[in-house]
Amino acid sequence: MESLETWFRREVYHWRIGASVVWTVLSVPAFFTVYLLMACFVPLHPIQWISDVVFNLTSLSFWGTMVTVMIILGGVSVYNSTHFTVVADVPLTRLAALGRLVKVPSILHGAVFSLASGMIAWSCTGLIGDTYGKLSEKCSEESEKNCFNEKHVFVVCHGLLVGFMFHLLFRLQQENFVQFPLLQQAKFFQVKSNLWPMMEKSLLFNLKFVNVLFYLLYFLLGHIPRHWFLRNLYLEARPEPALNTIFGMMDLGLLWQVTLSGTLVHALLSYATFLFKVYNTEPFVFPVETMYEEYKNKCLHNALGCSQFPLVKYLGFLDLHLLTKHTPNRRRQLFTLSQPGGHPHNWNSVYRACILEIDSLTKSLEENNWKAFAAPPLNNSSGDNSSKGALGVSSLTFRGSGPSVTDTSSIKQQQNPPQEDPLKKLFDTLKKKPVLKYMLGDLPEASAHRLFSTAQTQIWAIQALAAIVANSYSEDLYGVVQKSLPDILRSLLNLQENVEKHFKLAPVVGRRAQNSCAPSDIGLRHSLRTSLKMSLYRIINTFGSHLSEIKLAPEHGKRLKFFMDYKE
Repeated sequence: MESLETWFRREVYHWRIGASVVWTVLSVPAFFTVYLLMACFVPLHPIQWISDVVFNLTSLSFWGTMVTVMIILGGVSVYNSTHFTVVADVPLTRLAALGRLVKVPSILHGAVFSLASGMIAWSCTGLIGDTYGKLSEKCSEESEKNCFNEKHVFVVCHGLLVGFMFHLLFRLQQENFVQFPLLQQAKFFQVKSNLWPMMEKSLLFNLKFVNVLFYLLYFLLGHIPRHWFLRNLYLEARPEPALNTIFGMMDLGLLWQVTLSGTLVHALLSYATFLFKVYNTEPFVFPVETMYEEYKNKCLHNALGCSQFPLVKYLGFLDLHLLTKHTPNRRRQLFTLSQPGGHPHNWNSVYRACILEIDSLTKSLEENNWKAFAAPPLNNSSGDNSSKGALGVSSLTFRGSGPSVTDTSSIKQQQNPPQEDPLKKLFDTLKKKPVLKYMLGDLPEASAHRLFSTAQTQIWAIQALAAIVANSYSEDLYGVVQKSLPDILRSLLNLQENVEKHFKLAPVVGRRAQNSCAPSDIGLRHSLRTSLKMSLYRIINTFGSHLSEIKLAPEHGKRLKFFMDYKE
């Protein structure tokens, strides 16, 4: 029987990638039409401006350029699809964060994007006239010598830098992280609401970062490509000032063109990335149960436990979350009993997957909270009572383990202690240097950021369980869900207690941190906290005082009483 991961890749994932690439490619003429309207803009001659744009749009060279850009952008989109992930990669040290940039896949990714961006910028130069469209041209109508067109190289090199900067931000800001939207919308409305902000972001990105950096680099290093082309292609230099001079960089027309081409390149790459995320975060309906043998391992509970392909797991929990809210017919399938036997297999499978997901986060939170709580005493002075206690434990651990009288090897080892490894000693010495200490030191709350990087599945599991329990009050004819209510309450209360401890300890950790960052999981933390309280109150509002009759551990019963009294 074919595995769920293999089937999903072939039947769903590859089709979604193909759809995003096709729509990206089909949108290229629209982007270039807007680009031509801006690049050929002549405010004093509007009729000539419109006629030039119409002539370009109806020419064979324009559509030849479109085919070239479509092929480039389609290839880049397919290649880039292998670099996305639904699980954020959170580095623990600054060195690890920078180390991601020097790995072979990252270097190849940067080279591909730089080359593709340069080729798209080169395609743009062919649409805006001879001033930028050719590498060389006649020095004059009477002369047979060819002069070097530095503006052409300037625009293409600017495109190369745009692609490289896009690659850097793609890695450093984790643009490859596929985050599911809070509100599920149709693809058309997602594109419509994000298209204009995306264009604004691309324009500001070029004006604030790329243009400033490129002009500085070209001012310092622009003579290198200029001299190379003049020497190797036997071209003549124009009498006008070179572009790596103050007067050459004051060309406002050139600034306008590189800004437009850079914005176009960045917008096309961003649009391809955005469409990939839109298509792959679209909900997918997994069957709760099936009668077909080949689909027995492709049901909802199989998706909830899929660890080989995390996207399947995320889509499974999203489907469960939407199932409990909007599809009562599918929800009733969770309450059915098997025939023959009368066992709630559907509910048991889904329930175990949700509880396992919640308890795994609870366990990780307990360990993280303990480390955060235990960190301050370890940094105290040697006169602190906690330090004395630690020393006492250490002495008890090694007390009585010394060598005996007849243990000559141990006595000899004490008389001649082993030499310390020089490489280890050198590494420890270098580690104390300020720069290396800064690079090798842990990022503030890095472990906590990694902890909540997968909290989206727990949020969906919590909301789904609460919705199922609340609806079971009127829909569960056999009481299959209410039998699991004590375990559900225990898991939710345990997680809620550890989340509250984390929020209380987080300010302490933040004050100890020398630097702060803005992690992508902050929103998930607060969403998890809110979802927990809402879910518990939803269960309480449904069952009311009957919950007090459920047998729970004393600490769980006490916390549940706080919620029942609306004191939390």
